[in-house]
This record gives sequence, C-alpha cells and structure tokens, in this order.
Amino acid sequence: MSEIPKGWAKLPLDEATKLIRGISYKKIEASSTPMENYLPILRANNIQNGKLVYQDYVYVPDDKIKEEQYIKANDIVIAMSSGSKNLVGKSGISKSDFDGSFGTFCGLLRPNKELDSRFVGWFTRSQYYSEKVSTLSKGVNINNLKPSHFSEIHIPIAPLNEQTRIADKLDSMLAKVDAAQARLDKIPNILKRFRQSVLAAATSGELTKDWMTGSNEYFCEIDSDIKADKKLSKLPVVTAQELELTKSLFGETNWSRWKTYPLELLVDSIRGIPYGIVQTGEAQDIGVPTIRCGDVKPLKVIMNALKKVTFEIEKKYVRTRLKGGEVLLAIRGTVGHAAVATQELVDLKANISREVAMIPVRDNIDSSYIAMLLQSPGGYTCLAEKVRGVAQKGINLADVKRFVTPLPSLAEQKEIVRRVESLLTMADTVEKQYTDAKARTNRLTQSILAKAFRGELVKQDKNDEPAEELLTRILSEKENKLSVKPARKSVTKNKKINSSRDKIRVGNSVDETSLIKWIKNLEKDTFRNEDLNEAFGSDYEQLKEILFSLLKEDKPMITKVFDVAKKDFMFKKV
Repeated sequence: MSEIPKGWAKLPLDEATKLIRGISYKKIEASSTPMENYLPILRANNIQNGKLVYQDYVYVPDDKIKEEQYIKANDIVIAMSSGSKNLVGKSGISKSDFDGSFGTFCGLLRPNKELDSRFVGWFTRSQYYSEKVSTLSKGVNINNLKPSHFSEIHIPIAPLNEQTRIADKLDSMLAKVDAAQARLDKIPNILKRFRQSVLAAATSGELTKDWMTGSNEYFCEIDSDIKADKKLSKLPVVTAQELELTKSLFGETNWSRWKTYPLELLVDSIRGIPYGIVQTGEAQDIGVPTIRCGDVKPLKVIMNALKKVTFEIEKKYVRTRLKGGEVLLAIRGTVGHAAVATQELVDLKANISREVAMIPVRDNIDSSYIAMLLQSPGGYTCLAEKVRGVAQKGINLADVKRFVTPLPSLAEQKEIVRRVESLLTMADTVEKQYTDAKARTNRLTQSILAKAFRGELVKQDKNDEPAEELLTRILSEKENKLSVKPARKSVTKNKKINSSRDKIRVGNSVDETSLIKWIKNLEKDTFRNEDLNEAFGSDYEQLKEILFSLLKEDKPMITKVFDVAKKDFMFKKV
C-alpha cells in the first residue's frame, strides 16, 4: 500500500486511534452467568468475520471496568493475543454502545473524531492490515500484538468527505457479499445432513426398497460358512435383546428381507477383529506407515500424515498388516469413523495402531457396505452407546465384535454401495463448488477493500479538504493533550477509593504535595496496592524516592502506604 491518491495522506494507526487495553480480572472473580453488579465481557471468540458476536459472554464485577473501557458505537475491538497467527489482530466493529467491556487478550481502537470511524474499521479488515499484523506479532506458543506495533501500521487517510463516501459504499457492497457468504455458509450443514440421510436410507433398506432379488441362497451360504468354521460356530448368534436395542438405535428400519449377524461372525476367523500396534514409539523418517484414529475419516483414510514406526516394532504385528479390503474403525479418540483399506495402503505395506480396529470381512461380503453401515447415523449411535472412558474415550473390541449387522444379499449390498457412492459423489461435487465459491467471495471482499484504500472505489472531489489538513488537526490535538496536565479530581472522605470509575488522578508525574493530599483522603479499610498504581500510573522510581523521603517524617499513613507498596510488586527496600 505504498501508492496513495492525490489529496490523501498516511498516518500510523496509533495516531489515528486511541488504543485502550482490556480489563484484567481473576478467574475466580468471573461468572459464566449474569449476576447483579456484573457486566458482560467480550473476548477474542466474540470477534467473527469482522463483526462482534454478542453472546457467550463472561461476566465480571462492574467495578473492574474503567469509564473508557466501556465499548461505544464504532469502537474497533482487536484480538491482541492468539495461539493462531491467523487470528491475532482480527477485528470487530461495534455498531452501538455496549453496556460491557472487553477482556485482557483484546484491545480497543477508538478512532479520532476527525476521522470516519467506519473507514478506519474497514481498514482493519483489509489484507494489508492482516499481513502487517502477521509480520509484527511474535511469540512462541502465543502470538502477541503489542501496542507499539500500531505505530508501524500506516493507514491511508482520505479527505473526510471521501472517507464517508468510501465507508457508505463499503457498507453497501460488503453487506451484499456478507449476505452471499451467509447463504454459502449454510451449505456444509446441508451437505452433512444429506450424506447422513443417504447412509440412513441405505442401511435401513429404504434406498433399495424396490429390490426384489431373493437372498435365501446367500444366507444359506453365510450360515454354512459359519457352521463349518470351528471358531465361528462356537460364537452366539444375535440375541433378541441385542436386536431390539439395535433397531431402536437405528430408528425406522425395514430389515424384513435381511438377516442380522454379530459382526464377529462375518469376518476371517483366523485374523478376527484385532487392534494394531500398542506402542508405536517415536515417529521415524523411514519405517512402516501406521494408521491412527485421526487418519480414519468418514469412508476414507487420509494418508498425508501417516506415522512411520520402526520395522522392529511392526514385525511383531503381522496379523494386522493390511492386505486390502479390510474395514478400519477408529476406536479411540474420534470414535466411530470407518473406511476401507485401499490398494494404495497395501502397496505402502501399512499397519494400524491400537487406536484402530481391523475388520477383515469375508470375500462374500462387501466391505464398503460394512463401512457404510458403521458410518451411518444408526451405526454411529450403536457404537456411541458403547463408548467408555473420560480422559481417553474408546470402544472395547468385545463391543465391536457384537455389533449387530443387518445384512442384505451380496447383490443388494453392491447395489447399495453403487447408489450411495453415486449420491455422495454428487455431494462432493457440490462441496467443491461451494469451496470455490467461498474462496471467490473471500477474494472479492479483499479486492473491494484494496480498491477502497487505493482511492479507486468512489470518485474523488477536488473540493474536498485535503487529508493533510485532517492530519494537522489530529497531531495538533495530540500535542495539546500532552502539554496540558489533567486536573486532579477531588474525593470525599466517605467515597470508596476502589471504585474504578472514580479513581483519584494526579497526572502522569508524582510530586510530594499530591502524594500527601492523596494519602490524607485514603480510607484505611479500602486501601490496596492497586489504588496506588491507579493513582500514580507507572512512574515507580519517582514515587519510590518521594516515599523514602516522607518516611523520615514518621507519619503512620505514609508508613502504611510504603509497607503495602514494598510488600507487593512495585518495589522493594534496598
């Protein structure tokens, strides 16, 4: 943003606005619900998409809030700290006065009265501002935007009348963009519901209710396989109680032409349903890719971050080395996601961790159908019923083995898979279109803002007062404030010193006379270190010298003030 139009000027953001820091409070002082004499506090999570979201407050005692910390119309609330570099510096513009304040991890920019506050607010949503903040904010775990950083962010200043025209235009244009984004933002939830509805219909028999092919021969084959297997033949079939519970969790079902089995009767009995590597050890640069619970997503495995374990560790778990076609089920952490092991995973000679259960269904069962069943709303609910643990939630393999599996004929299984994949492909196409449209609207917002602050959004008027005149008044006003000491406020003896809106002020400097007068007005029961700090600012060295000199007079109240200051963080006697 180096080029600015004729008649414009540039100004550091800390000159164009007044920065006000958020209030500090102890956790035990805060409440999550409204209380008498408590007021709501906005935090960084209340700043979303350039707006302030007035909900999900924390409430603190109103005497914690200074007068200037109350949010007014057109104030700009800034996230000053964040664990994410992309979130620090995000801003929200207040549309009206707010009977509350903002937290310590936020700051507030109050534009100079000579500027159109909307113009300044829109600037804090520009790409230039975001990139500058990203460069300036630093931290190890937390990225911090310091007050001094605002002196390094320069805002282009248009003539005041042009600022108003630009702000009006931005209000109009970006309101339409925001409306389009709001409509777009509904699409992910619509797609989620659509996918769930497809899987629910598929696994209840509704999707293939027109299917007429007989399945008796198929079920005879399944039953024959179970009977011929020494391990499987000893396992119990689905009990009436298990079936009743499953049907209630699946909701409305039409399994009249299907047959139900425990999942453990439908797998390769030699491999069973095991979990994988118990202790994977440190990640290796060269080793065996291992699938963990976070890698298993709904009906697919994400392969770009598979942890590699040593060959020595992996060779002890040959049983769970993937051969292809196994159903993989997340049983720890993010419980319930299911997918089928692909040939690509086989080519990698991948294995699984103990966070994942392997379900090696037999060749006469479609593994994709089983994965869809587990991933369906009914299947997911059945698994959720079995989740145990607090710190580390998970499902026991015994519960996975007894998962009641409604099984149609193999031909119908394949038809279900075909229809579901077709419908989900359509959903994926719509999701791709949504993602592209969302990116375009985001670029459109930044394109409009860039035009605005290059002076290309509205016509310039040669009759407008040049911005330099504005700057002259702004800087002159600041110089006048610095040269004039604010008058001290009087305080009655009965007035509490710890009322935050009525602090005794003596200016930026400390003098002996002011200190003595201030001490005489103290109430013994209400005096705290914070009062001393509020009254005299941060000029601790000068304050210390005066206190040391006054101690010689041996006045009890001066001694008390000194003892409190010495005891707390301000200074220690040396």
